[in-house]
Amino acid sequence: MRTSSKRLTCAIRPAYFAVVVAVVVVAWMCVFTLVYNNTFQALHRPRFGYSTPPPWTATVSNITHTTFQPTLTGQNHSIRERASVHKPASVDGRSPFVSGTTSSYCKLPTPDGVVLPRNTQYLEQCSSSSPTISVPAAGKKKKVILVYNRPSWMMITDSGDKTFKRCGLEDACIMTNDRRTLHTADAVFINAQHLNFPYPFEAVTNSTRRRPPQQMWVAFSIEPPPLMPQSVRGWENVFNWTMTYRRDSDIFVPYGKLSLRTEAALPARNFTQLALNKTKPVAWFVSNCVTQSAREAYVKELSKYIQVDVYGKCGKLSCVQKDRDCSGMLSSTYFFYLSFENSLCVDYVTEKLFNLYGSADVIPVTRGGVKYDEVFPANTLINTANFKSPRHLANHLHDLMGDLQTYTAMLRAKHRFMLRKNELHEQLGHGFCKLCRMLHDGDRTQARRVYPDFRHWVHKNACLRPKDL
Repeated sequence: MRTSSKRLTCAIRPAYFAVVVAVVVVAWMCVFTLVYNNTFQALHRPRFGYSTPPPWTATVSNITHTTFQPTLTGQNHSIRERASVHKPASVDGRSPFVSGTTSSYCKLPTPDGVVLPRNTQYLEQCSSSSPTISVPAAGKKKKVILVYNRPSWMMITDSGDKTFKRCGLEDACIMTNDRRTLHTADAVFINAQHLNFPYPFEAVTNSTRRRPPQQMWVAFSIEPPPLMPQSVRGWENVFNWTMTYRRDSDIFVPYGKLSLRTEAALPARNFTQLALNKTKPVAWFVSNCVTQSAREAYVKELSKYIQVDVYGKCGKLSCVQKDRDCSGMLSSTYFFYLSFENSLCVDYVTEKLFNLYGSADVIPVTRGGVKYDEVFPANTLINTANFKSPRHLANHLHDLMGDLQTYTAMLRAKHRFMLRKNELHEQLGHGFCKLCRMLHDGDRTQARRVYPDFRHWVHKNACLRPKDL
């Protein structure tokens, strides 16, 4: 019995010792991590002239922040500041993202047979009677917006006069790319896709040359997180507002918005004959062959069950718009077109889809990071998120090709909506107009905020890996 007790004691002691060692190691690691993080943040925090974020800012986190939404107040239209909650992207059934809030100025007229989405942020709001938000009083000093590092496709040739004139703000704001105005500009517009330079005020030691306390910094991007910098060290606590395609941005700049056509504006179409003349199932125009969304793998699998003609660098076919009418070719030949995004990121929906409205009589098949069924008109597209696999999608496409009545009804519903030319540039113009109003509104409210970790806002829960392959 005594021998058994000794053996039991010998067996317990090593286990007890191991537990004690594990507890000590975990405690030591926690203390080390805490000290390291505090030291790291202290060393790398951008210097505004403050050791902590400036006192005139209100912290913005990935959970809650303040956005501006135009609202109607009787006969007077003004900007109101409204708090909103941004929910991190999450899986909801077969639709990967939940984001954004419903926003509309007024109800659109709904003709018979047209079903508008629950969320109308991608629709022009009452284009004939859109509300005009309050214009700054005449004689008030113009706000200067410095475009510090513009995208290559963005031109500034007239100080933004044409842009601001369209929204009645030609006497309220001007744009410039003259960096000598860095210390006097009211806002600094930064192309956040290219943060490959140090924060301009980082190395400044002369207190008279530090960032003006009322200057607003705006982070702009129309690219998804996989194409954004993975490291933006030195840009913490810098940006006050965001201007992106994401619906939770302070300034929402989508790739486009759809307009509802009136009966008089509808071009004549014989949709039945148009459908009967089609001879091929699916077309796809693509130039980026390796993507975060793995769309190339999805199409490869889809091609096992239905014919997919691939045009461009990633396929064997070609259609150059200057040589032939590619939209006309799609309309006359194909039933469906693949509008697959290169990234499965929240709210990322590009011209691949918008351009098909009003330009081609073909039904888009969508795959991306936006809840298409909630924000695009019903019965105008096919969402891959509603199908378990490429094979199930192919079966549905085959069924539609054999159902003339249902297919022509979809063409007819889609025909009620259109996209204007140069839509992205127009939406960017709207964004600058909103920025101008927000700058003047800030004079009244003194509302300021800051994104403490811009990289976190860009990347955290913003994209998902494909789960439909």
